[in-house]
Amino acid sequence: MKKIIENKGFTLVELIVVIGILAVLASIAIPNLIGMVEKSKQAKDEANAKLIADATIMWMAEDQFSNSFNEYNSHNLEWPLGKYLNKSFADEIPRPISKKYKGNNGEYYINHDGNGKITVVVIVDGERVTVYPKPVD
Repeated sequence: MKKIIENKGFTLVELIVVIGILAVLASIAIPNLIGMVEKSKQAKDEANAKLIADATIMWMAEDQFSNSFNEYNSHNLEWPLGKYLNKSFADEIPRPISKKYKGNNGEYYINHDGNGKITVVVIVDGERVTVYPKPVD
């Protein structure tokens, strides 16, 4: 009588094929995931800029800082958010975190055109980059 030997498990070739397939999938997925992280940071920066613009409009409507803002902004200069914001308005001032908007000092600036239009910008390498409203590409 012959004994039937059952081999349980995978052969070396099967394991190498599976590892190769996983490596190919990882090489495709990892760059996409890295890009998604940066896009989510940009989206967060844009959402923070919109909140800052909305809060600025509401604050101006209550006339709590519009006079000093207009004096500072009389030559269409950017108003540095962190320098003048009072603690009762916000516990923490958000800072840009994405590569696109981080800039040199990592601070949002508010620009008021005198007609009620608020623009939130950052300074990146000496250039003014509009964060809100989002420019049309």
